[in-house]
Amino acid sequence: SYSFCTLLITATMSVGLRIALTIGLVIGGTCLGIGIWQKVYSDDMRDHSTKETCQVIHMKSMSCTYECDCTEDKDGHKSCSTCFGTSYNYWYSVTSTDRCMGNNYPRHQSCSSRTSPVWHLYSYTTCYLWDNCSKVDFYSPTYHLVLGIVLIVIGSCCCLSPCIVLLLASDAPRNCIRFFKNSRRERPFTTLNATTVQKNPGYYSYSG
Repeated sequence: SYSFCTLLITATMSVGLRIALTIGLVIGGTCLGIGIWQKVYSDDMRDHSTKETCQVIHMKSMSCTYECDCTEDKDGHKSCSTCFGTSYNYWYSVTSTDRCMGNNYPRHQSCSSRTSPVWHLYSYTTCYLWDNCSKVDFYSPTYHLVLGIVLIVIGSCCCLSPCIVLLLASDAPRNCIRFFKNSRRERPFTTLNATTVQKNPGYYSYSG
């Protein structure tokens, strides 16, 4: 019965419903994967990094282009203009400890219309230095943990919602109910009584 209903649900889906289901599962799976990675990264970071202070020791600005003023027509086609902006590269040094002296760590500011840097030269900020001095992170373990949980929740909803919506939108639930009802009619429950036993004594015989 379960296999029959599964095949029935698949057969009654239209092409559009299958595409919607596939998109939902892809988005949900991506969010789940990134969310789980963020959770593992947060745990690893909490165990193998320390909270420190970093200083901007060098920065460089670059001209760049990015998409802007995007519009979408009635057919869903997106068109954007090209705008000119500025991006920044920063290099940080850890100043609160001598453990990783001499190491510089890069940070990038994406291209935008902003004409001034977010972080100024020789400014200080909180950072998280890994024990082996391989890298620094400018976001706390708690930030990565919360982000991971949010993505896992979103991914779970994206994976489950299309299945529920498609199931309710199709005729499969009604067909399954009809299938089970017909199955019960074809195999009625036999109530034993004295008349039935007398007509079929060999069939209902009992040996202790």
